[in-house]
Amino acid sequence: MLPKTKVDLCTALRRDARAGLSNRALQRKYGVGILAVKRALESARPEPPKEPAPRARRLLAHPVVVGLSDAPALTVNS
Repeated sequence: MLPKTKVDLCTALRRDARAGLSNRALQRKYGVGILAVKRALESARPEPPKEPAPRARRLLAHPVVVGLSDAPALTVNS
């Protein structure tokens, strides 16, 4: 059964690495990349989650058009 949390994953990766599994075997067994294996073997604790980048507010992303309601109505039939 695969670990559910990052802490459990890092613990399992370190345990299996001490047991003699290669980095590539760890990647295949747990479905992670080489960087995840390297980081788990370097540090006892996983990195904290990154803060998401702030997104632009949707209302401020578009210019405001003023005065359209005061314009005379255009008709198709002239």
